[in-house]
Amino acid sequence: MTAPGGFSAGDVLTAADMNALGAGVLDYNETASDFSLTTSPLDIMNLTFTLPSTRIVMVAASVPLYDLFGGSPAYVANLFQNTNAAGSPTAYYGTAYGIPGATQGQMTTYNVTTLTAGTYTMYWVASTNTGTVRMNGSTGSDLRHQFTAIDLGAP
Repeated sequence: MTAPGGFSAGDVLTAADMNALGAGVLDYNETASDFSLTTSPLDIMNLTFTLPSTRIVMVAASVPLYDLFGGSPAYVANLFQNTNAAGSPTAYYGTAYGIPGATQGQMTTYNVTTLTAGTYTMYWVASTNTGTVRMNGSTGSDLRHQFTAIDLGAP
């Protein structure tokens, strides 16, 4: 495929060219709920989407405000758990975010992976390595936990 921006006058855009382009947002979910993370994994929310062919997909999660109770540093582990409807084994795509002691902040995390054709449900599961971290939500549009799956295109 000719890369976007690489076409010349008179070039023909083929079906293969179009199919290789990213499809954008596959699914999106948000909540204003508060969550208290401990060392036990907690299911935050999920997404479901169907891919017609093998695609590169980015799964992203955003926490608008977290509070670390206590003065000890902690890590928040964000685990995107992938289960497809065909019953294949579950895969995990993990990230970790370090939080210095007694602080507040914002966190955005993502994972990019290649998925084959099929229907997928992605679960955002989070926990800490020690203590309790509070994920604060709000009904305001700027303080919602967000979870998104984005089709970046063909590999």
